[in-house]
Amino acid sequence: TIRLSSSNYLLWKNQMIPLLQYQQLLGHVHDSVSSPPPSILVDNKSTLNPALAEWVSTDQRVVILLQASLTEEAFSKIVGLSTARDILVALEAA
Repeated sequence: TIRLSSSNYLLWKNQMIPLLQYQQLLGHVHDSVSSPPPSILVDNKSTLNPALAEWVSTDQRVVILLQASLTEEAFSKIVGLSTARDILVALEAA
């Protein structure tokens, strides 16, 4: 396993993209699976959207995979970020 450092982004990305795609999680980092609204209308009443809890759970799986693949140096670039998409964007920018 290649852990991301300041000098191996392309190698790390080449390893992570197939892993995320195989686990059907790639949409969370490419933003093709966006967060559903927090509430929905059921019988004309606003209620919590159960799809949001499922999306958050799946997104956190991606966050855990990404975090586990980082060196301490790379991890410092994502402190405070909570979604997989935000993490990947920050890593790409760094």
